[in-house]
Amino acid sequence: MTEHNKAMSAAKTDEEKASIKTKRQNTTHEQTHRQLKENLIEHIWQKWGLSVVDLDPIRTSFCLGDRVPTKLKKAIMQAREDKKLTQSQLAQNTAHVAGLTIFQTTRYIGFPVFLLKLIGLIKIKAARDNEKRDEGTYVVREDGLQRELMPRHVAFILDGNRRWAKRAGLTTSQGHEAGAKRLIDIAELCFELGVHTVSAFAFSTENWGRDKIEIDNLMSLIQHYRNKSNIKFFHRSEVRVSVIGNKTKIPESLLKEIHEIEEATKGYKNKHLIMAVDYSGKFDIMHACKILVKKSEKGLIREEDVDEALIERELLTNCSDFPSPDLMIRTSGEQRISNFFLWQLAYSELFFSPVFWPDFDKDKLLEALASYQRRERRFGCRV
Repeated sequence: MTEHNKAMSAAKTDEEKASIKTKRQNTTHEQTHRQLKENLIEHIWQKWGLSVVDLDPIRTSFCLGDRVPTKLKKAIMQAREDKKLTQSQLAQNTAHVAGLTIFQTTRYIGFPVFLLKLIGLIKIKAARDNEKRDEGTYVVREDGLQRELMPRHVAFILDGNRRWAKRAGLTTSQGHEAGAKRLIDIAELCFELGVHTVSAFAFSTENWGRDKIEIDNLMSLIQHYRNKSNIKFFHRSEVRVSVIGNKTKIPESLLKEIHEIEEATKGYKNKHLIMAVDYSGKFDIMHACKILVKKSEKGLIREEDVDEALIERELLTNCSDFPSPDLMIRTSGEQRISNFFLWQLAYSELFFSPVFWPDFDKDKLLEALASYQRRERRFGCRV
């Protein structure tokens, strides 16, 4: 090989080595850029209170945090349609829709100068949006609550099971099953925090108008509270269970099971779980009035004997030491009481959470309790 050829071969080798080195550097830069970008997206993602919960390898359920602006929520709802989106991809898409532009270069990520101000404005807007919905939408630590200010009775309207299931690609019955399990978890948390009575609007009288299959599923869920694990929990934690409502349409077999669980737990005094099944606030008041009329016809009471205390003794919640809830929580963003405890909620504090019931976790419960403890209860009087 001539000297010229040797020189050409050496130059070619050096060029290849330089090319390989450059490719490696570019690969490293790209990986670094990708990691920085993902870290930043994750930071923005967490700041807005977004989380992703994997239900299985195919379906993914996206949980919206309370600080998320309405515009961003709409973007997420749209992005959710594509089940193939990863968390990073979804965050990028929503950031883009929200007006955040990520500029890419080979070695670093560049942002507009006004980006930090923009993020600040979005945070302010999100806070204002949530102030209109409820004042208790922020992260609360358990040790931030005052034990002496804990509500004695917390009532729940379990709303959003069907919508949660539809969003997750599950059946309606699976949504109700998830809601039933969530109730046990939340009740246990309430008792641990010092709440004496937990009541739940599990099935309203109006729910009889739903599809027969769904009604059958809802009725069968009462049996969920009699499975071995729950029975052990009731006895281990000494929780009394009561089921209130009309009950005239409930199957005899189910009524028998209800009676069994009530009898098995009636001796417990410090924790009380009340299930409202086939319940209507209007029926409750009407039922109490009919009882008083019958007592009056028998000469047991006179007109002047009738007062609030006498009526309350005839309401279905007379099974509780604390029949009137201090706090009522409804999930799924709906802001009404829907014929639940019409008498008992006269001076209850109300808290409306935007999340569906199966997603109502410990953090959401702490938010509601913190909101309750910040309020000044006056019962119509000046203090």
